[in-house]
Amino acid sequence: ETGLIADNTLNRNLFEQQVTEALNNGNPVPAGIQWGSGGHALLIENMDDEYVYLRNPWGDQEDASGGGPPRELASTAPGLSGGHIKIKKEDFFNILKEYIIPAEQ
Repeated sequence: ETGLIADNTLNRNLFEQQVTEALNNGNPVPAGIQWGSGGHALLIENMDDEYVYLRNPWGDQEDASGGGPPRELASTAPGLSGGHIKIKKEDFFNILKEYIIPAEQ
């Protein structure tokens, strides 16, 4: 199933521009994604050319195995992910359903 943001390049570019601006202002961005047969909320903490870095509220229960999207642990601490994962951008765009840009403070 294709995410709302993945439907065209213009939407992807707008997403990247808005999220980059929010992150540069110190604001992680809440995102809703398709996770298995349901949905899940995460925080976008960073992006680079290849990956979207997220914080899964499941914390250390996140081990990047089992159901859900293809993902990798982004933490360097062995056995303690803290819920920090990374997903390849192409995979992320295919599961992204919504995101909320935090209001300027």
